[in-house]
Amino acid sequence: MIVRTVLSPSGLVQSQHGLTGYESDQDNNWTILNALWQQVEADPAIETQAVNTVLAGPASGVNALPAFRALGIADLPLAALLGSTLAGSLGINGVISGFTFGTGTNLTPSLTTGVLFAQGTIFAPSTTPAVPAAPASATSCLFYNSNSGFYWQAGATGANAGDALIGQAVTSSNAVTSVTQATKIMGQVALAPSGAGNFTAQHFLGRKPVGASLLLTSDIAIWFQSTMYDATNLYLSASASGTAAVLLW
Repeated sequence: MIVRTVLSPSGLVQSQHGLTGYESDQDNNWTILNALWQQVEADPAIETQAVNTVLAGPASGVNALPAFRALGIADLPLAALLGSTLAGSLGINGVISGFTFGTGTNLTPSLTTGVLFAQGTIFAPSTTPAVPAAPASATSCLFYNSNSGFYWQAGATGANAGDALIGQAVTSSNAVTSVTQATKIMGQVALAPSGAGNFTAQHFLGRKPVGASLLLTSDIAIWFQSTMYDATNLYLSASASGTAAVLLW
C-alpha cells in the first residue's frame, strides 16, 4: 500500500491510498480547490461579488475553471422545472415566458428569447431565434413547430397539433405595422363587453383551451355560453357593459 500526502501552496492537505480511480478523481477536485484558493489569495476582492452572480463554469465554449458570472438560460434545469408544471404534465403546447414580439425591420418581426412547449418538447433558445419574413400586406400568425421551426399561418390555429402560437403580425407591402402577442399558458385575456348579451373574444392561444376561469373586475355578471370556447374564440354572455378577464391554460 502506498500512502502519499499532497501539500499545496494553500495549505490544503490530502491523504491518498493506492493508485486508484478514486485517487485520480480526488486529484482533480483538489486541483480545482487549490486554483480557487489561489484566486482568493491573489485578489481579496473576489470575496465580494456583484449581486445576482454565481460561481460557475463557462457560459459557452470549452470546459474551464469556474468564475463568477451571471446565470443564463442554459444554466437552469428547465426540463425539470417546467416538466412538473401543468403544461408539462398535460402536454399543453404554447408559450410559457418570453418570446416578446416586435415590429422589427422590413417584413421580419423582432423576437426575444423565451420558453415554450411544442410537440411535447421544451424550446428555450439561448440566443435570439431567427424568424422568417412575414407575408406582405396581410394579417398572419407566427407558429413554432419543434421539428420544422417557425412558420406563418393565415389563421390563429396551427397547421399541426402541438404547434405553439407566438403572435400575430399585420403587414403593409414592405413592413410589419403592428403585432399582437400570443396568450401565454396560464395567461389572461381581457374582456370588455359593451352591453348586455352575448359577445365573442379572440383568445390567441393557438389551440382550444384545456380550461378557463373567469375573473370579474367590475360590478357585472359574465358567464360562458354553452359552446364556451374553440380553437380561436371565447363565447360569453354579460349582464351589462364592464370589464373582466379570463385565465386560460
